[in-house]
Amino acid sequence: MWFLSDMSEQIYLLVVCMSFFQTRKRPNNGINQTSYNVAPRSGTIIEVASSTLRLQRGIPEEMFKIDLGEVVILRPQSFNSHWVRAFLLCLILASCCQAAIASAMTLATSSFKNNGPIPAEFVRSSPALEWGGAPKGTKSFAIICHDPDAPNGDFVHWLAYDIPVARLILPVDAGNSAQQEFRQGINGFDRLGWTGPMPPPGKVHHYYITVYALNSLLGDLHKPKIDTLKSAMNGHVLAQASLMGTFSR
Repeated sequence: MWFLSDMSEQIYLLVVCMSFFQTRKRPNNGINQTSYNVAPRSGTIIEVASSTLRLQRGIPEEMFKIDLGEVVILRPQSFNSHWVRAFLLCLILASCCQAAIASAMTLATSSFKNNGPIPAEFVRSSPALEWGGAPKGTKSFAIICHDPDAPNGDFVHWLAYDIPVARLILPVDAGNSAQQEFRQGINGFDRLGWTGPMPPPGKVHHYYITVYALNSLLGDLHKPKIDTLKSAMNGHVLAQASLMGTFSR
């Protein structure tokens, strides 16, 4: 019916269509012509197929054409312009919602239920992880696991980065200090790689694992701690997804 190259253009068209409520008309041989000057977006043309609209209201050919440099709409005088606006807005909003859902990044684990307790075996071994939905332009992934309930404030359990873009699954114990597939940082225990939950006895602690899609490799940061890694990631994060597990003693 109509085609857009990415979600930013869908939002852009939505703004254009919202401007329909402030129009200026000039006659053109019995056809109402409404023009809108908008910021040029070269190479982007959206056409609503007349055959689709004819099914709704018996609309003739050459019903609608939008060029996002100079928006020009030709419509018969007898057609209800408010119906056109509502119809187009519904189409665009639906497409934006579909694009947002399709582009959402996800993270899952088979090692425990999301928001559920983390088994004791993952004190020494990192859990299995699987993610998807990384946006176009992703060049690498990074992972941070932390516990915001620690007595002395946010406590880091794992830093991993420069994970290859083709790697979408990590098996159990992928965060061991000996692995060579990707780089790791120093956690709150001053150890390289993963060290799991070891809270003091008492309240339940919450452990958040987040995977980040980055638009570049970060290179050798020389076993960074959390602040160094976050600084290197700044401006490179395209998307992220998280899950959470609990642990108590």
